[in-house]
Formats: sequence, structure tokens, C-alpha cells
Amino acid sequence: MTATQKKSLTVEMDMNDNNVSFYRKIKIDKFREIAALLGFHTGIDLDVLMPYIRHSKVLIELGVGFGRVVKALLDRDFGGKIIGIERSPELFQYLKTQFPSTVQLLEQDIRRFEVGQNVDAILYMWSGILELSLHEQHEAVRHFSQKLNPKGILVLEIPRQVKYMGVSVGNQNLKVEMEWGVLDAFMPTHEQMLELVKIGGFESLKVIDYQTATDLSRAMYLYQKP
Repeated sequence: MTATQKKSLTVEMDMNDNNVSFYRKIKIDKFREIAALLGFHTGIDLDVLMPYIRHSKVLIELGVGFGRVVKALLDRDFGGKIIGIERSPELFQYLKTQFPSTVQLLEQDIRRFEVGQNVDAILYMWSGILELSLHEQHEAVRHFSQKLNPKGILVLEIPRQVKYMGVSVGNQNLKVEMEWGVLDAFMPTHEQMLELVKIGGFESLKVIDYQTATDLSRAMYLYQKP
């Protein structure tokens, strides 16, 4: 492997680490504004998902952000235990003021989280998986799978179209540039999402296409353990 190839591989593998500063600097009001722009403010993604996770006894949300998904779960009377994983110290401190007793919050890296038990569902919503390089996606999905109970579900949500935010920079790579920072992303193809069934040792996959409140085309991939 040449020096250039090694450098390229390092950049690819460190994509998630490179994005940390973006979330450490984002303001909560701006975060909410972006959610509304993309049509997530109504919780429509949770409306689509609830029939598949409602009876989960323990659920993890990866990358809690400002708490949009957690609030949507609580608003829809989700009765199981919710564990939220958030890496940004600033967002983590904000979340503790919003959910002081209703949610178990952990300040951890989603790629290596440990919660002391296996769970029934893991949610990685709002394009979260795109913030990992292809290599990181494979490694992360293997880790997620190991944390699921038998018949447990992993939910990965991705866009079908890129609009309002993000520009292509080639080779499935995307870049989001805002006044407070830059976010790098990798858009997996449908075929690459299907490959995760084997990579994660899943038994089945259900793909749900839906539209957000601002008519953006999105998809949820529901992977189920044997």
C-alpha cells in the first residue's frame, strides 16, 4: 500500500471523529431549525416506525442530538426503557436538563458504546449512518448487532435524495458546510445497505420508504436478528 493510499484510508476511517466539532459547536435552535427544514419536526419518522418497536422493553437511540427522537417516543407513549447515547459533551449536558429522569443518558461514542445489557431495538435515525465511512459502517453494524437480543431490531434511516443540505464531492461522499463547521458523510447505495444483513449476521430485512413533512424521500432499513 502506498503512502497516498494509507492516508486516504486513514481519512476514510476517521470520518466520524472528524465530525465531532460540528456537533460541539451547533446551537440547539439551529439544530431544531434544520430538523424542521428536513421535515422531521412532526416526528413523522417515528409515526412510521412505532408499529415495529412499540413493544420493545429496552431501546437504544444512537446520537440523541437535541432529543427529538426521545421526545417523539415519549409523546407516543413508548412504554419501554430508553437509553440515549450522545458523544458531544455540550449536547449531553443539554439533554440532561431535558430528560433528567425519564431516559438513561450515556456520554459515549456510538461505535463502541456499552450499556451493560442487550436490548430489543437500536435506532440510528436522521442519516446517522452516513456520518461513518463505509469501513466504519461495517464495523459499527457488527457492534450494534452484538448488542441486540434475539429477534432484536436495528433501524438505520437514510435519505433517498439530498436536498437543502449537503453537496456531492464524488465517490458517494457528501459534505455539509455551515457557518459553524463542516460535516463529512458517505452515502451507501441500496446494495450496500443490503450487504449489512450478512455483515451484521441478521436474519431478515424490511425496507420502508416514506416522505417527511417537507416531502423529502427517505427510507428506513429494519434489520432483525435470528
